[in-house]
Amino acid sequence: MLLKSQVLIRLCVILVIFIEIAIVFILNMTNDIENVIDLFDELYVFETEEELAAKVNSEGVVQPKESSTIKPVEEQKQITPQTEVVVETPKPTLPKETISETQPELTAPIHEPIIQKTLNYSGANKRHIAIIYNDIINDSRENVEMLSNLITKALKFSMDDVAVVRLSKNQKISVEEIIAQLQAKHAIVWGAPSQFEYPNIHQIYAINSTQVMVADFVNNYHNKGEYKTQLWAAIQKLLAL
Repeated sequence: MLLKSQVLIRLCVILVIFIEIAIVFILNMTNDIENVIDLFDELYVFETEEELAAKVNSEGVVQPKESSTIKPVEEQKQITPQTEVVVETPKPTLPKETISETQPELTAPIHEPIIQKTLNYSGANKRHIAIIYNDIINDSRENVEMLSNLITKALKFSMDDVAVVRLSKNQKISVEEIIAQLQAKHAIVWGAPSQFEYPNIHQIYAINSTQVMVADFVNNYHNKGEYKTQLWAAIQKLLAL
């Protein structure tokens, strides 16, 4: 019997402790629910139609409230008519052409006088045969003797028949300009400069109405019998000898 009474006492103590814990838990939950309800009332500003109907049924009087209900977007679209705003863009206008009454004076173009460059050469040029000698790179007594023997002994000409032009004294005048000024019918260019467009040695070219034969530099023919033979054949062809 003593053992049973002790067990019952322990059970009662446990039950009391459990009841106290349950009471504390219920009180805490009640406080949390009230806090949530208060917070929900602050956030929920607008009342629904069901809440208003329930309020009328319970109190019998509808409390006046501010017209702060938000209508759906679709109802707002139906109520407020939309009017299309037509913006007229201004048409671009072209500026009127202005016609000047005074016509501009027409002046005749001024032609600058053609200044012929001075050409230095030896001889009288009676036969209009030009001997153009490039003495800028190599000039020697041996070169002059070779040209003199060619004119007087091989061709049987005098200095009155030809015009001997040294390029060192006419560096501002091109070969084409020299030929044009001398009105040469035939021309031999010894050591053609790089600007000259006809570089092939012992070749005859027709420049306008002039027959032009291109020769090598005079110093390249010294002591070269076969090379001189080719030169003489080209000169005979040029002058039709």
